[in-house]
Amino acid sequence: MASTLSGLGRVAIAAALALSASGAALAEIPNRTIKIGVLSDFSGPFADQVGKGSLVGAQLAAEDFAKGAGDLKVEIVAADHQNKPDLGLSIARRWIEQDGVAAIADLANSGVGLAVNGYLHEKNRAMLASSTATSDLTGKFCQPTTVQWTLDTWALGSAIGRTITNMGGKTWFFISFEYALGRALQRDATQAIAKAGGIVVGSLSHPLGVADFGSYLLQAQASGAHVIALADTGADASAGRRGSPRYSSRSSTSTRSASTSRRASFSRKRSTGIRTKRRAPSPGASPSGWAAACRRRIRPASIPRRLLICAPPRRPTRSRATRSWLK
Repeated sequence: MASTLSGLGRVAIAAALALSASGAALAEIPNRTIKIGVLSDFSGPFADQVGKGSLVGAQLAAEDFAKGAGDLKVEIVAADHQNKPDLGLSIARRWIEQDGVAAIADLANSGVGLAVNGYLHEKNRAMLASSTATSDLTGKFCQPTTVQWTLDTWALGSAIGRTITNMGGKTWFFISFEYALGRALQRDATQAIAKAGGIVVGSLSHPLGVADFGSYLLQAQASGAHVIALADTGADASAGRRGSPRYSSRSSTSTRSASTSRRASFSRKRSTGIRTKRRAPSPGASPSGWAAACRRRIRPASIPRRLLICAPPRRPTRSRATRSWLK
C-alpha cells in the first residue's frame, strides 16, 4: 500500500513542479521548496482507508524525490477536512493563498473533492484526486489541473451493474450515501443496469457515519428486489454488511454443515457404485461456494433470492513464492 501511495505522491510532485514553475523559473521557487498538501479524512469513517496512510505515502515520495533533486526540497503538509466540503475548501484557500502550497492530493470524500476541484483550477494549482471516486471529476466538472489517479464510480457501477444483471439480478434496490459519492455511484450503476435489461425498484439515502443499517435493510428486503446494493464505502459499508443476514455467523455455520453432509453422502454413493449428480455448493454465506456457482454459470435453488452487492473484494492471498521472498 505504501509503495502505491508513494507512486501517487511522485505524480503529485511532478504535477506541482509543472504548474508552479518551468525552465528558468525553477530558480525562483521561494526557499527552493515545493509544498504539497495532503487533504484527507484523518478521524472519520474513511480514516482507515486513507488518512495517515496517504500522508506516509506522500512523505515517502518526497524522500525518494530528494535523493536526486539537489537543493530543491518538497515539504508535505496535511489537514483533516472532517468530511465537510466547506471546511475542505477553507483549508485549501489557506494553503494556496497564505502558505504557498503548490498542489493538493488525496481528497477522500467526493463532496470535498468537487469543492476543491474548481478552486484549484481558478488558482492554477494541481489537484491529485487519489481518493476521490466520483466520475464527475472526469465528466461535467473536468478540469485540466486535476488528475483522478484512482477508480471511479463509472467503472465500479458499470462493471457490477452489468454483470449482476446479466446473471439474473434483474431488480435492484439501492442504499446510498446522501452526498456526491452515493449519488454518482447509484446513477452510473443504474445506467448500466438499464442497458442490461434490469430495473431499479427503489432506493434510500443515508447520512455519513450510520452505525445501524437494520431499518434500511428491512425496507430494501420488503421491496422484493433481487439485489440490494450498498452505494457507499468505509465504515458505513462495513456496518451495512454486518446488518445483512447473509453475513451472519449462524448462516455460515449451517452452510458449511450442509455442504459437508452432501459431500459425505456423495462419497458413500460413489464407493458403492451408485452414479449420482453432484449438487452445486450453496453460496449462502460462503464466498468460495458463490464463486464456484458463478464460474459454472448455474443458479441452484439454494442461491438466496436477494443478493447483497457491496464493498471491495478481499486482498488476494500471497503465493508461496511471495511469502518466501517476504521472509
